[in-house]
Amino acid sequence: KPLFSKELRYASLLVWLLQIIPSLGNLFIAQRIVAVVTFAAEGKVQQVWASGFAVLGIALALKIYQECMGIYSGNKSAEAKQGCRQKMYKRLLQQPLDKLYVLRQGAAVERLTSDFESVTQLHLTIRPALAASLLTAIGYFAYLSVQNLWIALILLGIASLQFFPPILVKKFMQENYEECREIEERITNQIVEGYRGFLLIRLYDLKNWWLNQMRKLHKQYIKIGGRSIYTFSAETMMETLLSQILQYGTYGILGVLVLYRAASMESGVLAVALCSSFYAAVQGIYSMIPQISVARAAEKRILQWDAEPSTENRQQGNEIEIQHVTYAVQGHTVLRNASAHINSAGITWIKGENGAGKSTLIRLLLGFLKADKGRIQILDDSIFYVPQEDLSFTLQAESLYQMLIPERAKEALQLAKQFGL
Repeated sequence: KPLFSKELRYASLLVWLLQIIPSLGNLFIAQRIVAVVTFAAEGKVQQVWASGFAVLGIALALKIYQECMGIYSGNKSAEAKQGCRQKMYKRLLQQPLDKLYVLRQGAAVERLTSDFESVTQLHLTIRPALAASLLTAIGYFAYLSVQNLWIALILLGIASLQFFPPILVKKFMQENYEECREIEERITNQIVEGYRGFLLIRLYDLKNWWLNQMRKLHKQYIKIGGRSIYTFSAETMMETLLSQILQYGTYGILGVLVLYRAASMESGVLAVALCSSFYAAVQGIYSMIPQISVARAAEKRILQWDAEPSTENRQQGNEIEIQHVTYAVQGHTVLRNASAHINSAGITWIKGENGAGKSTLIRLLLGFLKADKGRIQILDDSIFYVPQEDLSFTLQAESLYQMLIPERAKEALQLAKQFGL
C-alpha cells in the first residue's frame, strides 16, 4: 500500500478538483469562441457581443473558483501533511533501539525532509495532476472526434511527440535524486561529527583535516548537483522547443485542412482553441513519469524503516537474565556464550580490561545492539542509562532525574554522586 495514501486522500481529491474543473470550463470557452468567429463572419454584431461576454463570464468564474478552491485545498493539504509528518516521527521513534543506535543524523534528516516532501508531493501534486491530465486529454479527444475525427487523430499524433523528453531523462532524474540524498547525508554527518568532536579537533589541531574532508564532499556535491541541473535544463529546453514546433505546426496543418475543405471552419477554430490545452494535458501525463520515479525512490528509502519495533532476544521477566549470549563485530567475537544473573534490587559493578566487552554488554542490555545468539530477559523500565558522551545541552543532574524518574530522583542523585557522575 502506498505510503500516506489514506491520510492524503481527501486533500488529493481537492487538488484534482482544482485542476479538472477549469479543464471542463475550457470546453465551454472554446465553444463560445467558435460562436464568436461564426457570428462575426455572418455579421451578427449582437451575437458576437453576447458570446464575447459569455467567454469573459466563464473565464472570471473559473478564476474565482481557482482562487477560492486553491486556498481551501492548500489549507487541507497543509493539515494532511502535518498529520503525515507526525506519523513519520512516530515511525522513526518506533524503530528498534539497535537500529536507532546506528542511525546516522544525515540519513534521518534526509528521510524526514527531502524524502518526505517527495512522497507527499506524489499524492498532493503528481497523482492529482496525472489524473486530471488523463481525463482532460481523453475528454478533449472525444469531443474533437465528434466534430472531426481526422483533426482529433492529427492532434493526438502531434501530442504524442511529447513522450520523448520525459522518457529520456527519467533514469537520470532518479539516479541524480538518490545520489543527491546520499551526498547530503554524508555532509550532514560530517558537520554533526565536527560539532561533537570540536574539542578533539582543536586539541589535536585537526582543523585542516576536517575542512579537507568537507571540501571533498562539497566537490562531489557540486558534481552531482551539476548533473541534476543539466538534466533538468535539457528536459526544459526540449519541452520548450517541442512546444513551439507543435503549436505553430498545428496552426499550419489546421489551416491547410480548412483551405482544402477537409475540415469545416468551425471545427478548425475549435481545434485551434483547444490544441494548447490538449497538448498541455498530454504533456502533463508524460512529465509525471520521471517525477513518479523519483517519488518511488524516496518512498523506498522511507520504507527501509520498519513500522514496528523488534523484540527479538528481549523478553519480560522478574530479573535481568543473560543466557548464552554471543556477539561479534566484523568477524571479531566480543562476547562468546556469556551468561549472567543481575539482581535489579542491588548494585552490580561490571569491570574488565579495555576491549573486554563492558560497553558492548551494556548496549546489548539496553537494546542498542542485537545479540547474534542467546537470549536477554529484562524487566520493564529496569535500566536507566547515563551515556559516557557529554549531553549537547546544559541540564543539571537533579533536573534530569526529576523529569525522568520523579519518584526516585533523590535515590538516583545519591547513586550518581556515589559513582562520581
